[in-house]
Amino acid sequence: MSKSLEKLRQITAELCQRDAMRVQELELYNAFFANIPLCTFVWTVDQGMNIVVKNRKSLCQSSTLISNGTLTDAFSCTQMNEYNIEMHEKAFLGESQTYLSYERDASFLTTLIPDYQNKEVVFVHGCSWEVTHLERMIDCSRTAVDILKETHPDVASSVEKVYEDVPLVQLVLKLRGDK
Repeated sequence: MSKSLEKLRQITAELCQRDAMRVQELELYNAFFANIPLCTFVWTVDQGMNIVVKNRKSLCQSSTLISNGTLTDAFSCTQMNEYNIEMHEKAFLGESQTYLSYERDASFLTTLIPDYQNKEVVFVHGCSWEVTHLERMIDCSRTAVDILKETHPDVASSVEKVYEDVPLVQLVLKLRGDK
């Protein structure tokens, strides 16, 4: 057998092994996002704001399954469209973006990460989590702390300390400008 054919077999075997590993990773990813108890949306868009890949859930309660299309289709909630597209445009300039967006009574924490090929951003990967209940808990506990400071300062201090130790809470407070 020629060296070229042997090399081709070796490369084919390596590619098959790599692809099998990627299929396992994708199956894990799909199983996780199909069963996660949080409203989570993950996607990738190209420079034309076309959705290249996404999970099946929409952030909008009006629809549960969205087709690939444009970013406007993914964020079919009226108020979210303009701001999310603006943030994607910034991410295509090369800077990761993390921000809060709001639609009706819901709030979403979103992170966008630029993906470079040959020093050019060709894709932006995004992930949004609904954080409505977290924001409500923060607001409620801050009110409780204010009330408890006079009568139970030790309890008020304990509640404040809990939130100081939670990076996600600190991020939400920073993004809201509440820190």
